Amino acid sequence: MPRIAAEAGIHLRHSERLFHRHLGVSPRGYYQRLRLARARDLVQGTMLGLARVAEAVGFDSLSHFSKCYMDAHGLRPSEDRQRHFTTPGDMPGDGLTGDATTINEPPSKRPSGARRHAA
Repeated sequence: MPRIAAEAGIHLRHSERLFHRHLGVSPRGYYQRLRLARARDLVQGTMLGLARVAEAVGFDSLSHFSKCYMDAHGLRPSEDRQRHFTTPGDMPGDGLTGDATTINEPPSKRPSGARRHAA
């Protein structure tokens, strides 16, 4: 933000006020939202340990990360993961090797081998 303000020829504090006026949040708050949105993607889409998720999005403390996550999303990261993945087949990979599975649509209710008849 300081570099942007300097290049625009305005004071840092004024640039922060403009940012807040137009986006409804401070630059720091905006960055925090981005970090916590990325954290949610990692919690719900990988099996990275929560300490690794916290570290990946810039938190030094797992407890501080959990508190911020709870404030942003209404539940702890562990609860979010548990709610998101209810069966072992739903669990993705670790997110590090590109082996994360996607969550598929539920299987068809038709018995295997059954054909769909045209109406």
